[in-house]
Amino acid sequence: CVNKQRLTEDSSTFRYLIDELFQEELLIDDFEPEIVTLFLTLLEDKTVDHIEVNQFRELHKLSVVFDVKWLFSDCRKWLEKKMDQLGTAADYNAELFVFEECLFIYQKWDDESPVKDLIARRWWKDNSVISSADIWKDTTI
Repeated sequence: CVNKQRLTEDSSTFRYLIDELFQEELLIDDFEPEIVTLFLTLLEDKTVDHIEVNQFRELHKLSVVFDVKWLFSDCRKWLEKKMDQLGTAADYNAELFVFEECLFIYQKWDDESPVKDLIARRWWKDNSVISSADIWKDTTI
């Protein structure tokens, strides 16, 4: 059970479902229970500084689905920090994670800004880690 105000304060979607459609119970069963719990905690804490890499995509999706603008913005800033942390001797998994998340955002919501941000941040660096990989195959932007 979650406080109504906690849900409706930052989310136009929750506001609509609860205040206008008079939904007393909402099931968020398209997401893992741990992510939903984290999402609800973040709605109260209002900080995404300490999320894990494996939590990012689902939290970002929740921010879009439930129209939580501050969470959407903070998730994007978190991803941008990950982009900035990629060094010239970057770890392949870190490069791959950032690339896949940017590509997912583009493919899911037709939002190319993260891909463009990644390219702008990486164009002058040693990209052999990602350019040698097969991750660009079948990708059109």
